[in-house]
Amino acid sequence: MEPLKVSGKYIVVVLVVAVVLMSSQIPINVSPRVSKDAHNESLPVNWIGMDDGLNANFSGHFYVSVFRYFNVIRLWITPRDGAKTTYIRVEVRRKFTNALYMEVDPPYRGRVSMKVEDSNDGEAYLIEVQDPGEGTYELDFMDWAPESRLSMHITVETREGILQYRGELPVIVLEPSKGIKCVPS
Repeated sequence: MEPLKVSGKYIVVVLVVAVVLMSSQIPINVSPRVSKDAHNESLPVNWIGMDDGLNANFSGHFYVSVFRYFNVIRLWITPRDGAKTTYIRVEVRRKFTNALYMEVDPPYRGRVSMKVEDSNDGEAYLIEVQDPGEGTYELDFMDWAPESRLSMHITVETREGILQYRGELPVIVLEPSKGIKCVPS
């Protein structure tokens, strides 16, 4: 029996394919470019008040929008056409231990888990959507607690072909009455 001869070209090709497959499992971090629809221009770019919103473009791979309407905080997470959202995580930190209600639309796509953990500055709600998929996800938070602000840390991962992208967006959401100006009658 003759020994198997393997040329150097085949070894290089196999190594390149192995490296590409391994690297496709590690997400590429992308930073957001944030634009704001604000009624109060004095707020920092990642803070939103009553009827304010912000849009974050993660290098065109996916988009995150956050809006505040009265007691509703709405998140829209949209991957690029042809891409799939593989992971959504929202961490909400607040001082009050109740009065936060969340729903995901459409509810038939992806399982949602919600955990509450104690932290140094109150409660931390960890919301995760497992096995999401294509299309826009809408997450609505009903916020009834009378606190001045809450912080949200949004993490999203998407997959385009063999490449995976990950981005994070910290947001401070002010209590609705902080953005309302009283006008004497």
